Amino acid sequence: MGGAARATTPDRGLVFDLGLHEGHDTRYYLDKGFRVVALEANPRFCATAQASFAGRDCVVVERALASEADREITFYVRDDSTGWSSLFQDVAERDGRPSTAVRVATTTTSALFDTYGVPYYVKCDIEGADGIFVAQLVADGRAPPFVSVEIDDLEMAEQLRAAGYDRFQIVNQAHLRLYRPPNPAREGRYVPIAFHGKMSGPFGRELPPNRWVTFDALAAQLRRYQSLPELGWLQRKLLRRWGKLTNRGWLIGQSWLDVHATTAAELARR
Repeated sequence: MGGAARATTPDRGLVFDLGLHEGHDTRYYLDKGFRVVALEANPRFCATAQASFAGRDCVVVERALASEADREITFYVRDDSTGWSSLFQDVAERDGRPSTAVRVATTTTSALFDTYGVPYYVKCDIEGADGIFVAQLVADGRAPPFVSVEIDDLEMAEQLRAAGYDRFQIVNQAHLRLYRPPNPAREGRYVPIAFHGKMSGPFGRELPPNRWVTFDALAAQLRRYQSLPELGWLQRKLLRRWGKLTNRGWLIGQSWLDVHATTAAELARR
């Protein structure tokens, strides 16, 4: 799966899963027929994935994404809620519960591109460090056709625009269970699956085509989302149901948001 240094042409059969966690997304990408490079700094998750995906087109990279490659840094592992493990102690312990410090090797976005090639899609879900990936994407200059990151404010989207992306789509994780993979598939093979809270959901052309918007429209959506009050459980449930029945209200309901980014030229590609 390794490629020559400074590979520039995207490999449309390759997906990067930055933030492997329990491997649900990686398994989905593999089942769809993609080759996967999965990055994870938690040693336990890496060991589990290496056993689970042995013999499949998957490379598990046991490193943390950081500002420099081939260094050693401290990574904070949550013993109870390992999905919150992070390079940043305050992120790992944001609910007041402790973490365990371990030493891990590092890599960068450019180093991953140089080693494995530029992928078709990058899913980035690295607690507190998605901004590292996006900043490195801007600096590197090589843009995968599709990327997704967790987004808290417009700054992340502005950096994605600086990296060359001009079409965006928000996926509200409160609504993830409402997404159904299209059949026939528009990316790889069809996989009948029910998306859940430990996944990032559909990607690329399997996202609703009518929800790709310009940067200005994305900014308006984020302002709308941030203006919503915190909603109760029953209100969220009713709004999700309303969104499903009417194909509206997909942005309503407090949760975390992923933003997917691509270009108009990529979407026009056949």
